[in-house]
Amino acid sequence: MNDMQPDRHQPADADLEAPAKFVAALRRTQNQAVFVPPSVDAAVQAAAREHLRQAAPDRIVWVSFARWAGLAASLALLLWLASPAFKRGTAAFAADDVNRDGRVDILDAFALARELERGAKPSPAADLNHDGVVDRRDVDAIANKAVKLAKGGRS
Repeated sequence: MNDMQPDRHQPADADLEAPAKFVAALRRTQNQAVFVPPSVDAAVQAAAREHLRQAAPDRIVWVSFARWAGLAASLALLLWLASPAFKRGTAAFAADDVNRDGRVDILDAFALARELERGAKPSPAADLNHDGVVDRRDVDAIANKAVKLAKGGRS
């Protein structure tokens, strides 16, 4: 706020004080018990009860809705975690399933060959012929497995 503009919430003269007679009257009322007639007390209580009675159903509806929504979300999560699709997604892949698509095919041989050409260090699990080195022979092993025909098949 600009220093030149007065605050709208403060009086222009902040040193104003209440009249001494008024301040003295306020101090006297602090020490005195306030008498509330029973009819006024009963009317205030009745109005408060009516107000709370009207407000309570809205709150109960939202609390009930929130509980049911939480329960439904928990149930959905539990079903998803127990589903076969989730288990398939978290299952361990075969060492020769290089691209992790759930099946061993010629694309796995291409993926391993690409890794070797880029100079990337493949996982030791990709050593499919168990000679201690991941190299072109492992790519050939995947390719042979992927295109192998079943016995008695026709080419």
